[in-house]
Amino acid sequence: MSRRRLAAGLVALLAFTGSVIAAAPGGATTTVSGTRAAAGAGAAVTDAVALRPLSTSADHRIVDDLGRDVLLRGANVNSLGEYWQGVPSVPPTLAVTDADWAAMAAHGLSVVRLLVTWSRIEPQRGVIDESYLDLVDQAVLAAARHGIYSIVDMHQDAYSAFVATTDPGSCPPGTGPGKGWDGAPAWATITDGASTCTTGDRYAAPAVTTAFTSFYENRDGIRDRFVATWGAVSARFAGRPEVAGFDFLNEPPATMPAAQLEPLYDQLLRDGVAAIRDAEAAAGATFHHLIVVEPAVGFADPSLGIVIPDPARLGLRPEGFVAGPHNYAESIGLGGLDVTVEQLNQLYVDLATARACPPGSASTATGAVARRPWPPSAATPAPTTPCSSAAPGGSGASPAATRTTSGGTTARSSRRRASTCSSTSWTAPATSTSGRTRTSSRSWAGPTPALPPAG
Repeated sequence: MSRRRLAAGLVALLAFTGSVIAAAPGGATTTVSGTRAAAGAGAAVTDAVALRPLSTSADHRIVDDLGRDVLLRGANVNSLGEYWQGVPSVPPTLAVTDADWAAMAAHGLSVVRLLVTWSRIEPQRGVIDESYLDLVDQAVLAAARHGIYSIVDMHQDAYSAFVATTDPGSCPPGTGPGKGWDGAPAWATITDGASTCTTGDRYAAPAVTTAFTSFYENRDGIRDRFVATWGAVSARFAGRPEVAGFDFLNEPPATMPAAQLEPLYDQLLRDGVAAIRDAEAAAGATFHHLIVVEPAVGFADPSLGIVIPDPARLGLRPEGFVAGPHNYAESIGLGGLDVTVEQLNQLYVDLATARACPPGSASTATGAVARRPWPPSAATPAPTTPCSSAAPGGSGASPAATRTTSGGTTARSSRRRASTCSSTSWTAPATSTSGRTRTSSRSWAGPTPALPPAG
């Protein structure tokens, strides 16, 4: 597979980052006491960790309400998800214990991506399960007691746990049974009886494609209910600084050509952001939570293209939004292409540079970026084509994660700089990888372009 094909089909650089929305200094905080292992020492040190409200800065950094840089480095936690259970005697998830939280803190994790599923939040149409949100709340507090932020992630894989092949023998030659995954409740899973058998990729099953298309098209109002569910989640955690933000929808697939999907996905994001912000306002919150957004990617059929969210196109200002591209290098195979996390991150920078997107090119030796003025002067002309039209796409599942070895778990992180284009911009502020044995976080940022006013 060529570098261009990989970039076009697997990695997304999104257009959502912006400047500060924050409480005034001295606003809401959650202060906890945690025990962390001292670097290079056998003893532990006890420190007080203040989890302050987070926002985005004018130059695309995640900062607290005092303007200090915050590096979110952590792992997926899926214990609260509802997953298809292939073997009745084997539970699909395990509970996280206090010892687990302590181990995460001791290894330097500062955030978890706390997976939740729509099917558990709204198991019956129009009925929010507050007892489930209590469990989510308990996990958020448990993490906070160890100085760890939570990003509440509305997770899905292949749409729902309720899309699965019940009779494997019914699948025709060349296909195999599709196992259920996680996401939407049964009442919001509209497949029109399509086959659950797949040619390989879990998103290739006709039932999965039909279910997601039904969702995007808001059949029977199911997309509206998803938005309302986000309003309930936002209301529960409004004004809670130990929640770093909300990941709106994990890895949405493109199930139709990008030009056709774009207005549908845009409306979903527009409505969802409004529901989250309205709930925060109704609760009297003094700050907005970060909202992480992801592209819609043709996982099963790359020819469908990629829908990259654009705040200007949505009529939204970019403040408080974070791009969530996923980097699976060294974790999940990339079509036979053997690349490291660092090489794939550098590919992102190279692609931005090749398309003349400000602020300039990266130094492969240091990862630093030679900045150019913005807006461009006559000496540094603006791109002649919108950078987003050629932006790469991607898939994945973690805002940050860890590397696990036989001796334990270690975490590592670094910063890179990448480009930001104008109103059709794309940028990569927080790429990361996810997997069972090895993952690591990377954060990129760039200067803020001039954007038109938006309501």
